[in-house]
Order: sequence, then C-alpha cells, then structure tokens
Amino acid sequence: KKLLYEYIDKISDFHNSETILLTPMNTFHIGGDDRKIMIEIKSNLKKNNIQIVSEPLSVTQLLDLFYKSQSCYGMRYHSVALQTIMNGKNSIFDYTHPINGKIINFLKDCNFFPSRKDYYTNVYDEELKLPLIDDSCNQFSIDKEYIFKSKKNYLGYISKILNINVKTDS
Repeated sequence: KKLLYEYIDKISDFHNSETILLTPMNTFHIGGDDRKIMIEIKSNLKKNNIQIVSEPLSVTQLLDLFYKSQSCYGMRYHSVALQTIMNGKNSIFDYTHPINGKIINFLKDCNFFPSRKDYYTNVYDEELKLPLIDDSCNQFSIDKEYIFKSKKNYLGYISKILNINVKTDS
C-alpha cells in the first residue's frame, strides 16, 4: 500500500499540470471495490490534479478513455491488458508473481519485452523502480498476430460453450 501511495504521488508530481484520473477496474464489493483505496489515496495525498472515476464505466467508455489518454499507468490485470492494447503508452506496476503472474505472462505473450522493460516494475523486484511516462516514451504497438491468435482462441471457446458454429479464421 505504501508503494502505491508513493507511486501515485510521484505520478501526480511528474504530471502536475495534467489531470490524473484514477480509474477503478472493480466497482463491486466482492473482490474489493477499487474506489475505496482510491478515495483513501486522494484524501491522504491532497493533490489537486488527482480525480477518481466514481461511476462504473461501460466497456466502450473504458476503452475510449484508455485510447484517448496521453499516458496510462496500470496495476490491475485488466487495466494493464486494455491499456497495452488500446493505448500502448503505458507503465506497469505489477503486484502479481514475477515469473508465474498473470500480468507478466500477458506482457510476454504480446511481446512487450524487451523494448518496454523500462516501463515495467514488479513489487518483488530487488531494485524497485517507479517508471514515469514522458515524451521520450515510445508507444508500444501490440503484435497483430497476437490479436489474431487470441481472437481465434476466444471465438473457439465461445463456440464450444454456446454449442454454436463461429467462424474463427478471419
């Protein structure tokens, strides 16, 4: 929790003329409503440029927000996945296992490394860095083959679950 406060404080100071929009991935009490800690962080840091998305966003609204953002900082798996795909100018603060975690494995699958290694940190790293996004940060473009492969796999799963024939080759 201390590291999260420190990182958001650092992001807020670095982007002091910009709005920092804390966007919850979970707004349901089961699994922990992200807004609870976001309100706590905003209250304790007392930063004028930090705002919180308080109402749940639709999937379309969330994708649009990430797509249009100047930069993205993600920690939860779905924020990392969506920001990486929709924006590509993102920094990742990974709290999952550094070898077997879902975040690191998603990033390996979509070839995020080595070109973006400076924008990734894991809470278990010996030398913890808190990377910031500036103008020198190149936008990551996700590998189209990864998207096509994922689409084919997901459509295959859906067709099996629903017992329907779904075209997966285009």
